[in-house]
Parts: sequence; C-alpha cells; structure tokens
Amino acid sequence: MRRIPAMTLLCLGALALLCAAPHAATAAPDPVAPPLAYAKPVEKRLENGLRVVIFPNARLHVVQMQLLVPAGAVSEPDSLPGLAALTAQLVRRGTTSRTPEQFDAEAAQLGASFVSSATRDYAQLACAVSSPRMEQALELMSDAALGAVFGDEAFEAGRREAVGVLRAQSQDVGLIAEERMWAAAVGEHPYAHESRGDIDVLIATKPEMVRTFHREHWRPDRAVLAIAGDVTPDRALAAATEWFGRWAGRSVVDAAHAAPVAHAGVRVIDIPDAPYSELRMVAMAPARSDAAWPAWHLLTHALEHGGLPAGFHARLESQREVSLLVVSGAAPNDSAGAWAVRVRRAFTRAAAVSADAEAFAQLRSDAAAAFPLQLETLGALLSQWQAADAAGAPADALEKLPASLLAVTPDAYAAAAQTLTRGLTIVAAGPSDKLRAGLAPLGKPEALSAVETRIRRSSVSVPTPAQMHAGRAAVAAAVLAHGGGVKLAAVRTVVNEGDMTLFAGGQELQGNFSLVRQDPDRLSFATKLLRFENRQTLVGDKGWSLSLADTASMTDLDSTAVATLRATLHGDLVHLLRAAQSASDLAVRSKETVGARMCDVAGFTTSDGLRSRLYIDRVTHRVLCAESAPDEEGQWHDRRVYTDFRQVGGLWLPYTEERTVSGERVSVFATRVAAINKPLGEDLFLKPDVEHGQLLPKK
Repeated sequence: MRRIPAMTLLCLGALALLCAAPHAATAAPDPVAPPLAYAKPVEKRLENGLRVVIFPNARLHVVQMQLLVPAGAVSEPDSLPGLAALTAQLVRRGTTSRTPEQFDAEAAQLGASFVSSATRDYAQLACAVSSPRMEQALELMSDAALGAVFGDEAFEAGRREAVGVLRAQSQDVGLIAEERMWAAAVGEHPYAHESRGDIDVLIATKPEMVRTFHREHWRPDRAVLAIAGDVTPDRALAAATEWFGRWAGRSVVDAAHAAPVAHAGVRVIDIPDAPYSELRMVAMAPARSDAAWPAWHLLTHALEHGGLPAGFHARLESQREVSLLVVSGAAPNDSAGAWAVRVRRAFTRAAAVSADAEAFAQLRSDAAAAFPLQLETLGALLSQWQAADAAGAPADALEKLPASLLAVTPDAYAAAAQTLTRGLTIVAAGPSDKLRAGLAPLGKPEALSAVETRIRRSSVSVPTPAQMHAGRAAVAAAVLAHGGGVKLAAVRTVVNEGDMTLFAGGQELQGNFSLVRQDPDRLSFATKLLRFENRQTLVGDKGWSLSLADTASMTDLDSTAVATLRATLHGDLVHLLRAAQSASDLAVRSKETVGARMCDVAGFTTSDGLRSRLYIDRVTHRVLCAESAPDEEGQWHDRRVYTDFRQVGGLWLPYTEERTVSGERVSVFATRVAAINKPLGEDLFLKPDVEHGQLLPKK
C-alpha cells in the first residue's frame, strides 16, 4: 500500500478538525509548538575547558559522538584554502600510538564508523558505535583528535586523494557553481575560501603546515564533545574525562576581519562545453544567533515547499557570522535566464504570503511541525544542536525553534522577503555566450573565473575596530618579543656587515656588503662584487653614488634614487616596528604562513606614505617577513623573509634576510657583524671628491 507522507497526514488531520468543528464566533486558539523528541542535555566543562554535552536516549542501543573544534575554513590563512578540510581528513590517518592501518582495523573490530570533516566555521570528528563499546570508541576518537602525527607517507596519500577528488569535481558544473557561490556573495570575507581547497594550493601544502594548523586550532578550550544515545550522563562524563581530560593547550584566536558584506549582482562562470547551466540565487541572511533568523527559516520553508519552479530547491546555510538563503537548480543553456526570472517571480509570491493571514498562519504551523522531523536520528540531532551552539545561539534555541517559528510576525517575514528580492546575488555556471543575454534583464552580467577563487591578500578598505585592536595587540607582542619598546626607541644607529648573494639571469653573484643606518636621515650602503665596489650615501634629501674599480666615478642621485635610499633606511626591522607602533591605520586583516609558521599579517602606512605589512609569528611573536609597496591591484611583490635571529644590543634581530620580487629570489644578505648605537666617524657621510677617475683624499 502506498504510504501517505507525514506532512500530508498533518494537513489532512487539521482539515478534518476544521470540518468537524462547530461554527463558533470565537477565534481559534493559537497553535501549540510540537514537542521535540529529545531530553534536555546534561552539560559539564572539564578542567581543560572542554565542554561535554550528553543527550540520553535509550530508544536505540547506539551511541553517537561528535567532537567539534573551531578549526574551519574561517581559521585558514587566505593563501591556503582547503587547509582546514585537509587537516580534518588526516586526523584519522596515523597517531602517536597507531598506524593508519591499525586505527582502521580497531574501528572495524568495534563496528564503529568514523567521519571527519570541516565546514566554514568548525571541524568535526564523529563516531557511531553500539552502546557497550562506547568507551573503546571514545578512546579511538581521542587518539585521533589529540595524537594525530600527520606523517609524511599518510600526508602524501591524503593529499593525493584530495587532489584526485578536486580534479574529478572540477568537471561538475553544479559543484563549481556551489563553490563560487560563497565568494560571489561575501567578497573578501574568509567564508569565501574554497572549503574543498584549490589544486595548486594543495600541491604546495607541506606536512608542517597541517601540523601547525592542528596544533593551533585543535585544542580543548573552545571544543565541544556531544554524546547522544543509550548512555547515562555519569557513564558518558566518566569516559570523556578519562580519554579527553589529558588534552591540553589553548586554541589560537583567529585574526580579526571585517563583517561579511553582501555583493549583489549577476556573475557568470564561463564553462564553454557545459551541457547545461547551473544557477545559484543567493541572499545574505542573518546569522543563526540573530533574532531575525526564524523569519528566514520560515521564508526558506515557503520556497522549498511549493513556491519554486520544478527542479529548484531552497536551503538556508547558517554560519556564525552570516547565513545564505540559497536557491539552486539546473536549466538548459538557452533558457537559463528565463528560469532565473521564474525563480524571481517565486520570491514575489512567497513574499505575498505575509499579507494573507490564513495562509501565513498555515505556513508557520507547517514549518513548526516539520522541524522535529529533522531531529529523528542521533546524528541529525547532534549536528543541528552543535551548529546552533557554534553559531552562538542560546542553549535552548533548538528546543524553542518551533515556538519561534510560530511567533514570526508578518512584518518580520515581509522584511526578510524584501531583503531577498533586493540584495540578490546570482551565480550562473555554463557557456557564457548563451547565458549573458538571458540574464541581462536581472542585471549586467560580470565574469567570474571558474579557477581563480582565492581572496585577494590585501585590502585598502577602512579597517574595522576589531582589526585595529588585533593589529595593536600583534605589534605590541612583536615589540616585546624583539626586546621591548624602550630598547627599540633608543636605537639611533644600526650597522650590518657580511656576505651577500645576488641572483640575476639564472646566475649567482657572491660579494660583501656594509650597511649603516643613522637616524634621522643618514644611510651608507656599500657593496663589493669581484673587483667592483659601489657606495651609495644618503644625507637628508641629497644622495650620491661612488663607483670604484680601475677608476672612480661619482654621481649625484636623482629624486627617485634618493627615495629608494630613504626606503632602505626605513626598511629594516627596527624602523618597521617603530613605524607600525605609531601608524594610525595599523590592523590585522588576515593570517598567512611563512614557511610552516602561522602568522598574523599586520598592515599599516608609514610616515613616508609607504604601505607595509609585517608577518608576526602567532607563537613566538617574532616578525618573520615584511612586505612593502603593493601595486594598484593590491598585489604585494616586494618581500623580505627574516631568519637566524640573534641578540644585538638587547634586541633580537635577523642575521639573514632573503628578498624576493614577484616571487623571484633577488638577494640574500647574511650578516656576520652587527652593532647598535656604534660610534661613527663623520667622514663616513662626507661627499667624496673625484677628479680624472681618481678618488681624492678627504680633507
């Protein structure tokens, strides 16, 4: 016999009650929210900060366990999209006590299934097992979370697998549209990271990068272990304490970033050979914890249940900072624009529901009745609860959601619908020549690459207060790590002498250098290659260059060359730190890796008007890299990487500096002798006299 869907039974039952009810003058009572089929959770925080939340349910002899850590795509460096997903994938592939094969064998023996993944906000490690074997499975889970080693062999295997999946998925038009949807909607926010990663980035990723990300983000202080099923709270807490109580450390707080900003418009991803087109129509909605979120949940329900053209579906993707209402579907290439117009009309019809009291009441009742069905399984219950909890929603938000849906007012619903129709982002993937004309009535189509999806690494927008606070904190920590503000401010003269290597045309040239900086406006930079010596000097706003070989020649420098020397004077670590301390626009906008070290990227403008960035190690707080002078497109080409830190006059300064321009290695300066506030002879900065190719003695 054909089964009648549960929602149909609900509606038929309500209709029968209406028909049987006597015609009364009094209004019908307000609908009552249906009860949820789970008991209130029991929660305890372990001494290491880990929250353990238990949902007892003896209906099935199964236990579901899910560990959530704040290690999602939002925590990745902008230049390493997919690092969070790769880390989550690899935690089960070898630990300090088990090889990958041993881990899989023990899991199979227990009948336990393990799954690990990463979303934009967090990473999860989940396990389902029969109730009697809960403790053994929890020990395996703790071994993966705490003891993952990311060995070279396991790393290579996992990376190859991830690259293979990406290559296969790169042929899927729907997945391309799905991945680009977030970038098109939120612009430069970290939510725009490709959650699955980027092939080129994955190939360049090193095991130490994964180890660093795991070490910094897979920590107990902000993690949540949720356990549901046939287990008592006492038993679950005892097992959690035994196996996760030894977990130590604190997770690194993510770099501050600006709030997501909607980027409405029409974006076209050109896939010339696509047999069909994929459409994503996206509106930015409030975060899960926002009081307006239930209205968007209701709007999504209205669209999904009968409001959209056949083959199109609506869903609400909710994150901690923002949600996206997404309508997705496929359409023939020649008529994709017409289908998008039909979806827009569906939005208008859905918005009109709030004006019909009876229809709106029915919509609220249907949505409230449907929600408990989403919590039928233990895994669904934990995923829904953890998603709401991670988004900052109140502890009872899940329990009260049906009632919140019933309480949505027509005005709140109408406000959400108006935002949907006004601030829409349309992403279409398919043959551009067939899409553009059809989409033109919805807005001027703009090209969106199917390959280049990384966020730009710089921004000239005004930093947020949070980003500026993070910048001041990062630079203050760096100043302290390099010796302190008092010693830094006392520097008047810095001398470096040593060996240098220049790279040009595929050749390496070896030589020596001497670099003397004296505040406020003096610089002497001497280099010697083979038999050729050059001395460049800056005094105030004047500069000259002395060349010595078989003969001597002296040249006064023009304004451009003087500006270059002035940039050299202020380009060492001492001056950069001092400039960062006093910069009014100092801010941390992103995080990147230098080598395998995760760094906060602190950007600022110097008193000379030069844009600069310092890469500050998030563990040691030392400056590992400096960049300067981005181009008009915001790309940073001039980079200096610092290594071999040693104490000089109470300050920790780099003895090796490697410079690259546009990714090409230009020079390496290796200091042998360094000094701070060393007395200097006045003749060092005297302009030389040269006659007939001969250097005259100084008078």
